[in-house]
Amino acid sequence: MTCEKATIVVSGEYFIVAGDNLALPYKNDVLPTKKTEVAGESVTDAEYCLYTITECGLTQNNEKMFYIMDSNGKYISKNGHSDSNSRISASTVSTGTEWIIAVEDGVAKIMSTDKVWVLACNNSDIVAIKATKVNATTVYPSLYAVSASDTAVEDVDAEVADSAIYDITGRRVNEITKAGIYIVDGKKVLVK
Repeated sequence: MTCEKATIVVSGEYFIVAGDNLALPYKNDVLPTKKTEVAGESVTDAEYCLYTITECGLTQNNEKMFYIMDSNGKYISKNGHSDSNSRISASTVSTGTEWIIAVEDGVAKIMSTDKVWVLACNNSDIVAIKATKVNATTVYPSLYAVSASDTAVEDVDAEVADSAIYDITGRRVNEITKAGIYIVDGKKVLVK
């Protein structure tokens, strides 16, 4: 699968990377990671690590908001706590799971919409930390966009419609025997 470091975020499929480790779906309050190299801008056997990032159509202070969905179809969200680390959770509903994502040189600053929490690399996992705890040593994950050619539908072979006759319920008939609406050569025909 080919990918490239994201310079902007648009709706699509992405790898979230902490160092050389791909983020896996949510587990035990973190996005755990799997040691996989993103070498030469290609990744192999990592479909389980794909995240779908979708613009949610909302903005806050002119910043676009996004949903982040893992390969299990769960939305990544955060559970706020008063301490310095938050728990990441996964939800089957999108309400309350919006994020603001700013990308610079492929490094993603993924923040809660209230900008209180930010996703950061903690050892090899990705956790939510309080924005007030961010400092010069904070390491943010990188985003790699999956090439459109890897997810595109190519060369669909359409069958040529046969010259069969179908009644309005879709049953094939050998010939038109009474008045009604029929499908002949893929076109509706009214027979009186």
